[in-house]
Amino acid sequence: MPEECKRRPRVKPIDRKQMLVCPIDVEKLIEQNHTARWIWEFVGELDLSDYYDDIQAVEGEAGRSAFDPQLLISLWLYAYSQGIGIAREIARRCDFDPAFQWLTGMQPVNYHTLADFRILHGEKLDDLFKQSLAVLDSEGLIELKRVLQDGTKISASAGRDSFHRENKIRVHLELAEQLLAEMEQQNGQGESRRSQVASQRAVEKRKESLQKALEEFKKLPKTTVRKKEMRVSETDPDARIMKQPGGGCFPAYNAQASVESKNGFIVGVHISQSASDFEQLRPGLESVSEHTGATPQETVVDSGYTSKKNIISLSEKGIKMIGPLLPQSASAGQFEKRGIDPGFRTDAFRFDEENKRYICPAGKELSYVSTRKGKASIEHIYRASASDCRICIFREKCCGKSKHPRRSLVRSEDLPAVVEFNQRMQTEQAKNAYKQRSQLMEFAFAWIKEKLGLRKFHVRGLKKVITEFLWVCLTYNIQQWIRLRRKLSYSTA
Repeated sequence: MPEECKRRPRVKPIDRKQMLVCPIDVEKLIEQNHTARWIWEFVGELDLSDYYDDIQAVEGEAGRSAFDPQLLISLWLYAYSQGIGIAREIARRCDFDPAFQWLTGMQPVNYHTLADFRILHGEKLDDLFKQSLAVLDSEGLIELKRVLQDGTKISASAGRDSFHRENKIRVHLELAEQLLAEMEQQNGQGESRRSQVASQRAVEKRKESLQKALEEFKKLPKTTVRKKEMRVSETDPDARIMKQPGGGCFPAYNAQASVESKNGFIVGVHISQSASDFEQLRPGLESVSEHTGATPQETVVDSGYTSKKNIISLSEKGIKMIGPLLPQSASAGQFEKRGIDPGFRTDAFRFDEENKRYICPAGKELSYVSTRKGKASIEHIYRASASDCRICIFREKCCGKSKHPRRSLVRSEDLPAVVEFNQRMQTEQAKNAYKQRSQLMEFAFAWIKEKLGLRKFHVRGLKKVITEFLWVCLTYNIQQWIRLRRKLSYSTA
């Protein structure tokens, strides 16, 4: 026999077609300090009685046992902590991922059950969010004296090509109704009964979405958008086209969150269909009060929320605003529109404090007329006499395009709350508090988008979007709780 045949190495064969039955110690699938264990422990501290009350299967009677709500909640929280927001993927992970297998006890979970559970318990989830904040408060981890608020745009589960004008959506609705009528006439013919029911359900769902889209046209701001240019999505009527900070526009929701200043836990959650942050400050702070039962003493915001109206509104509720200084009034464009020369704008008129009057560049007097109190300031009105303006050589430059030239000026005087805000923002304490906004608020949104993967909602419709955002914010809070508990355990070890 040749020498090379005698020395041929012998190795163990790999048989991947065989079936093995192996004993598994489920408790040892993950380490003791694993995130899944922390989540299970946290959820176990919450009152889930509302979830258990909905379960119809009871001991001693016929019926299939339901999945434990603590399991389903923990599965979704752990999935979001790993950046997974799809029910099918969670069900798949339950077959091979040790953490998911530990949570389920090696039992499979149907993705339909997971998907339905995520969106069908919005009110109960909101109550869980409140309970979680109560747990954090009992451990001394949150402080509501100062709250920071900001918003971010998160993509909707709808494409830009799903946005159409009202007439086109009406055409599509008529086609859906016709198709549904044809399906009802062909009932029992052709395809199987199961396929027919599924197809009919899909058409009915599309019909409902189109009807909802037509209703959304009534909510669009007709004053800012020409009616013929209005478009609504057929697949997610609640979504809106929003401009993004980096450029471009796409369907999105404006996700608002409020963060406490001690450890950066999210204490308020709000979703808006408006791209502007200006009107979201009040509902954002109301969300904080609803979820915590307390009203913050201070709120830190960026320039998107800073306005005299918001300052005064919060002041009436005893809340101090901390934010960038108010910009100067942009009246230059108004003067240009009226055809007033730059040399005859407000700053060219001299105010006589002693006699409470203005003196124009031509030396004529603008006398005090009246005072009116607006929502954000007190306005004093001064007006020149018609005879002085009629014979003035600077009439066209000073009065502009007015058919009845008579120059007037308005001197605005800030209300006490606005004056106090401007004085407050000159202090080092307020400046340091404002610097805290980027450290906590922007960190929270960066974590939500990068770690939890919520750059795009997985569900459609405002109500479902709010529910998913609650899931993500609850996950974020639990992760920060785990981080602090681990840090404490390491320091005491």
